[in-house]
Amino acid sequence: MAFYRHFCERPDFKISVATDNPDIFKHQVPYQFSYFSANKIWQRLVRTRLNQWIYSYALLAWGNSVPSQIVKQAIDFKPDVVLTVAGSWSWTARMASVLAKKLRIPLVGCFYDWWYYNLIYHPATEKWIERSFRKFYQNCDLALCISENMRDELGPHQNAIVFYPIGARISANEKAVTNKIFTVAFAGNLGEWYGKMLESLITIAKDNIKFRIFGNNPNWSDDFLAWATQSGIYHGHVPYEEFRRKMLEVDALLLPMGFESAQIERTSFKSKFLDYLSFRKPILVWGPEYCTAVRLAKEFDSADICTVQDPKICMESLVALRENPERRQQIVNNAQSMYESRFHPDKIHQVLVDAIGALISPR
Repeated sequence: MAFYRHFCERPDFKISVATDNPDIFKHQVPYQFSYFSANKIWQRLVRTRLNQWIYSYALLAWGNSVPSQIVKQAIDFKPDVVLTVAGSWSWTARMASVLAKKLRIPLVGCFYDWWYYNLIYHPATEKWIERSFRKFYQNCDLALCISENMRDELGPHQNAIVFYPIGARISANEKAVTNKIFTVAFAGNLGEWYGKMLESLITIAKDNIKFRIFGNNPNWSDDFLAWATQSGIYHGHVPYEEFRRKMLEVDALLLPMGFESAQIERTSFKSKFLDYLSFRKPILVWGPEYCTAVRLAKEFDSADICTVQDPKICMESLVALRENPERRQQIVNNAQSMYESRFHPDKIHQVLVDAIGALISPR
């Protein structure tokens, strides 16, 4: 969604895309694209008990050649830069590097997650994969780091900038409702540890707090998923405009940040925090002290914070927020200041325009 907002909803860039993600066929996209995939032998091997080794091999060795149709597509398109998502790590990033060298144009790498987020690999190969990830960072002509902590962790670089994800715009003339039962919403990834955190919280919820959950890939048990769906708690993935309307019907927003992986949460920055700002609802951040969301919430006092993993403590924080309308309004006001001062979508987009403009201007 962040890249769509930069490259499709605004007129500053033209893009041509090459991807190995078949989900692209599910959408009507406003740009030229090519799809490439692994061969059938690979697809069989990754279904075996050797899958961790096979994935590790791909992360370490694949991407040193570019399919001919991708080269032709790039030559016909005549790009100024090649941009790729390097974090979490993928062999397709290496392919992007090879293409940039072939075309003799700059390489831009986006480091949005730490290298092993949502990856399958064999633990014995970890140090070599991380070495490839860090080497790729150094080889980028421009490195876009999602947070200060990501840039610090990756180390000194000739041209690395902090590039926050772009959130939604605040819409005018949206009238919110007040619920008889305090209603809390979450929107985002329900895999990894996030789904389990929400399950633990919803399970202990009292009748005086309701939840509405939006997102994909819930890692819940079949019984809990069926109950949450039947109870009107889980709504799955809905189109963005419908989702935005539903946000008018809730009283507060919950932003969980996992306690399971310090390195991932320390370096990441969830784009839904910035989307939440645009909904003008009080926010509760539930996560460890070291994560970027907690740090920024403290800096701007733009959200209440629960830094204890115990869902009972988080529930107490939600109850306290429910009982304090003055605090809720204060949070909304401070979040508005946070949005306008540093995280307005126009400001974040301009960072990208300026960075790429400076990169290609000597050419």
